[in-house]
Amino acid sequence: KSNTSISSSITSSSSSTTNSSSSKVSSSSIVIPSASNNPSYDETQDIVINLNNDEINVTNNNGFVIVESERVWVLKGGVYILKGEMAGQIIVNAPDEEVELDFSGVAISSDKYCPVLILDADECDISAKKGTKNTVIDNREDDTDYAAAIYSTCDLTLKGKGNLTVTNNFNNGIHTKDDLKIKNLTLNVTAPNNAIKGNDSVTIEEANVLAISSSGDAIKTTNSDISSKGNQRGTVTINGGTVKLYAAFDGIDASYDVVITNSPNLTINTDSYSEYSSEISNPQTLNFYLRLDNNITNATITATLSDGSTKTIKGTSISSGFGRSYLSFALPSDITSYKITATVSGTTYQTDNMNLNTRYDCIYISLRNGNLLTSYETYQTTTRPGIGGPGGM
Repeated sequence: KSNTSISSSITSSSSSTTNSSSSKVSSSSIVIPSASNNPSYDETQDIVINLNNDEINVTNNNGFVIVESERVWVLKGGVYILKGEMAGQIIVNAPDEEVELDFSGVAISSDKYCPVLILDADECDISAKKGTKNTVIDNREDDTDYAAAIYSTCDLTLKGKGNLTVTNNFNNGIHTKDDLKIKNLTLNVTAPNNAIKGNDSVTIEEANVLAISSSGDAIKTTNSDISSKGNQRGTVTINGGTVKLYAAFDGIDASYDVVITNSPNLTINTDSYSEYSSEISNPQTLNFYLRLDNNITNATITATLSDGSTKTIKGTSISSGFGRSYLSFALPSDITSYKITATVSGTTYQTDNMNLNTRYDCIYISLRNGNLLTSYETYQTTTRPGIGGPGGM
């Protein structure tokens, strides 16, 4: 799919108002268990939580890991290693303490609860350990409390050299009420509402992130006031790495500002350009190509849509392997006609308005005697032979 322009895919506001979270946050239905120190706990050894639907056990329990029928509680600061599969919920409740959950090959899912809930802590880190694949899946079907697959009431950092996949079937993917940081991690998030949400800020540092929102924003912040420490809230920062965003609305919706540094590989696909968007009615009509004559350096397509509006679309440069220059376009599914605008030696030329020709997926454009000439053909690569029929149009 072609990238939409950054300006149309990122929104930010420098207003000083504070927006409240739309998710319900209530602990009324949660009873926090009691814990006590375990005299046999060896602080030189790891605390390992072995998840298993039949029997969950804790190696070297410090006395603050409580196992219930469908919940595992972490009630004290420290580092906890989690392994295995569980249908239920992990809850962290360690007020004013720092907690790190090391995911070392876990699969946590629930159709009743928020699968990973940071109920109270000073801050929490979730680390996907190197070489491990980890999944968190929220299978709830309605909007209940803590409406995300991973929900945190405090600063949350996702990190590690492993892989973390987060899926929510009804609301947000990852949501923290405070600051959210993503470092180095390979992270895939899919959700119908916001894929990645940090009320105060979202920072991505040298991470490999794929965020998909079928009905909302890929990355979102909501607060835009000044914190008690004098920090401006509401900024989305992307520092290096590879970030691919697919969203029905905005790729990045920042309540204050967007900062992009260290040349990240950033791809943003929104609205009808995202094949994951619920707004798509016929995604098979999106792929189209222009083959450029040697003297044409650039071209755009201005599409007329079914409601009479127009939209100018930029193409992505690709090579066929035959030495030909192509531009690939993702056209709206409700396109009715279009014009091609091309640049030759700094001068702009435009075709007349043209109707669709669904028998071909490519147009060859050339300049002759001051006029743009067009001819229909089929897009070809060395690995994809010519295909007759509709192709992408």
